[in-house]
Amino acid sequence: MRSGKKAAKFVKIHHFHQIPLCDKSLTLPATLLLEIHLLGGKLIQRSPAAPLLLPIITFGIYFLVWEVKTKNEMNRAGAAIPSAWWLIVPIANIWWLWQYSVGVEKFTNNGMGRQASFWLLLLLGFIGAAIVQMKFNEAISAKPELISA
Repeated sequence: MRSGKKAAKFVKIHHFHQIPLCDKSLTLPATLLLEIHLLGGKLIQRSPAAPLLLPIITFGIYFLVWEVKTKNEMNRAGAAIPSAWWLIVPIANIWWLWQYSVGVEKFTNNGMGRQASFWLLLLLGFIGAAIVQMKFNEAISAKPELISA
């Protein structure tokens, strides 16, 4: 171990970034680095086509992934949505979806109400997710300090 501290340097290598990790460096794709920026409270604008089309290709798995990722982003922004493990518990998943919808309402500053997001996600599934994602994108655009670079 070295006694002195090294200054962290980020070097862009085409579409990969080199990031320091203890005494070694790690090379990551730029898209993964955007996900790492989320840990600092930043939010990602996603295409509404992702939650609309990817669940068809992945047999619905991406819809769950989208719910978990957006839940984590909203929680970092101040929402209080419980653990996503409730999604796999029958009946409790409806309660979880309501809590998620409350988070959507809070995150979008009432741009989409809790009832609207709840019924869209419950009845329309991934089509409703695309509509909710559009509202997320509008809310993120209104708060430029939250957008990942």
